[in-house]
Amino acid sequence: MTKSSKITYRQIERNESFAELIQGVVPYKKVASQSQIKKIKQSKINKNLPTNDAICWHDHLPATELLDYKKSGVQDRVTRRLKRGTYPVKRELDLHGLRLSEARICLSHFLNTAQEHRAICILIIHGKGLNSRSAKSVLRPNVRNWLSQDERVLAFTQAPKNLGAEGATYVLLRGARTS
Repeated sequence: MTKSSKITYRQIERNESFAELIQGVVPYKKVASQSQIKKIKQSKINKNLPTNDAICWHDHLPATELLDYKKSGVQDRVTRRLKRGTYPVKRELDLHGLRLSEARICLSHFLNTAQEHRAICILIIHGKGLNSRSAKSVLRPNVRNWLSQDERVLAFTQAPKNLGAEGATYVLLRGARTS
């Protein structure tokens, strides 16, 4: 508000019309358009992204989307507990609004830090894909494909309803290796 603008209060009378009440009111100027806001958010995301050229996941998606996954050697009771949501989530990653390339880098970095902090169970929120151009989820199948290729991931499944259901993936990680 500028120094010259002055707010005055007065008693409203019952016989005044709405037009009389708002007389002299000037509309706010638009601060930024939606496209400008999106560009600002995108530039902030790009600045904060770690660079990781050592990601060795391939992008070829399987014919059917992976709903559940477990590495060979993982016991069935472990995957049953994972599906029930009995493992406490230690870390979360929200990938909403990221492009596929950005999500890939963020996921790799997140898996590294989660394992460094000895997190066994993590939650990756990728959304259901309701706002995507194709009206199909783009992040979910790719994230699950990348997770199935990662050596640190023992198993994953769709998150329980209270943690996001089909909009999130519940992941069980291998324990951190000490050298």
